[in-house]
Order: sequence, then structure tokens, then C-alpha cells
Amino acid sequence: MIATLLAVYADLGFARIRGVGWGWAGVIWLYSVVTFLPLDAFKFGIRYALSGRAWDTLFEHKIAFTRKKDYGREEREAQWATAQRTLHGLPTPEIDGVLNERSSYSELSEIAEQAKRRAEVARLRELNTLKGQMELVVKLKGLDMEGVQQHYTV
Repeated sequence: MIATLLAVYADLGFARIRGVGWGWAGVIWLYSVVTFLPLDAFKFGIRYALSGRAWDTLFEHKIAFTRKKDYGREEREAQWATAQRTLHGLPTPEIDGVLNERSSYSELSEIAEQAKRRAEVARLRELNTLKGQMELVVKLKGLDMEGVQQHYTV
């Protein structure tokens, strides 16, 4: 804004500099806005593409070039249902495939990694919540939880 005001009202006689006027200032502002907005969007697009996240989405989820109906919506829903069953400790249909010798090492490694993450979440729950700490103490001391009041207050 200050540069615009200087360009419009500048009148330095000793240097033979005169202001350009509001018409040229408007043209310069219009040019700046017209070139800035597309270049800024282009810059964000390039940064996203170079970050690797765009390529992960493209290759791992295969969403760019697919012939699946609704971009594989049914498959994603099945994966979500399996994840929910696993999260709640229910048996999943994939367990039978894990026990076969035809299972690949990467599948078993992925399942082991998921089990490790669930165990870590359970451990953090025991450490960071009052209910978890109470259940841990009861379990370590071998007490019966049936007779203990379940409403913990501080």
C-alpha cells in the first residue's frame, strides 16, 4: 500500500520523478492479482505433488485410474468392517487365511504390527486413565471386580 501511494503521489523535482497516477496504479494492482492467484494455486499443487502424499494416494489406494464401481467403495467398506471387528476383538474372516502356509510374510508382518499397535493403545489406556489404573491394580492383586463399585470418582 505504501509503495502504491509513493508511486501515485511521488513528485521529486530534482530527480525529475513524477507520480504515475491512479490509472497506472490500478493496472499494476490488476496485473499483480491476476498473476499471483494462479501461480499461488500452482505452487501449492507442486508442493503437494513433491511431498509424496499425492503419489501415496495414487499408488496405494489406486484411485486415479480405476474401473471399480464407486472407486472401490464396497472394498473400503469391507476393510472398515474388518478393522472394526479387529478393534473390538471379534474374529475376522481373514484369520483362516493367516493360518494357511500360503500367507505371505508381508501380510503376517502387517497383522503383527497391528497387534502391536493395539497392545500399545491398551497399555497407554492402563497408564493414563483412572479406570485403567484401577483395573490394573485389581488384576495384579487378584481381586474380584464383581463386588467393587464401578463408578470411579476423584
